[in-house]
Amino acid sequence: MAGYSGTQGHGTVLSPEAFCFLLDQDNGDRLEFQLMPDSIGENKNAMYNEIPIIGRSLPILGYASSTSRTVALSLNFAATHPSGKYSPPWVAEQVRWLESKVYPEYSGSLIYPPPRLVLMMGSALGMQCVLTSYSTNWLGPWKVVDNTAYAMRAQVDIQLQEYGANDSESGHPFAHAEAKSGDNQTTEQGEGTAFVEIPLAV
Repeated sequence: MAGYSGTQGHGTVLSPEAFCFLLDQDNGDRLEFQLMPDSIGENKNAMYNEIPIIGRSLPILGYASSTSRTVALSLNFAATHPSGKYSPPWVAEQVRWLESKVYPEYSGSLIYPPPRLVLMMGSALGMQCVLTSYSTNWLGPWKVVDNTAYAMRAQVDIQLQEYGANDSESGHPFAHAEAKSGDNQTTEQGEGTAFVEIPLAV
């Protein structure tokens, strides 16, 4: 599944799996990136209200709030092995893992929201987030395994939205000085554990 380890005959090379992943904070499972995304889109907006003043040709802009940060990227998975990790069923498992993160959890009569995630892209980008958008393109060729047809490749387009990422020292949301220094690009897993640098393991 997502936390599957071992290369089963693949050469020991530096890959995104060493430092780029999505972590499910609710159960500790994680999905490692097989390939680096071609591009990563990051977005955050500041919201202003127009305050009209009699006699002025322009209103005063009053800062209201900022939106949460969003990150959009495409994850690509490809079958390069006939069985085990990197096999066609493995590709399907990665896609279904991502798909499950937009579904709620049911326990009796209780309904829990989709899980909280952590996005990590080495030490450059980190964010506590939820998965808000998911779309998959299944790509051939196809392989039949145990009477089930599996796509050899899949591209999953996702959008993640930040939640509750506050400065660990002050407890307040990040300020512009912290954004300039890059402190807003780190995040936390649980209490007091900051992802600042992820060693590049080979």
